Amino acid sequence: MKIAEGIKVSSFIPGRLRLKVNELHDNPELAEQVERKLSGVAGVKGVQANPVSASLLVKYDRKTIAEAHAVEALSKALKALFPQLDVDAVISRFIDT
Repeated sequence: MKIAEGIKVSSFIPGRLRLKVNELHDNPELAEQVERKLSGVAGVKGVQANPVSASLLVKYDRKTIAEAHAVEALSKALKALFPQLDVDAVISRFIDT
């Protein structure tokens, strides 16, 4: 499912979301920035941004990520990292599980 130009959902199961993010390809600096920003969000258990495969894997606690403060922090981090992203579509994957 495409959620922005150059970004699509590769796989999803509750507690785990993998995105294909073209912008990550051959961009280790961005991959590191993504991991750092998203790891600081309450409820996020792990983040792996791979500049070789251009994939972003986010593992999260379903209950915590749905809390208002976590949703706000996640939304802010995603908007800062990927301004073209349909943040509401991604957030709905996290909280509508």
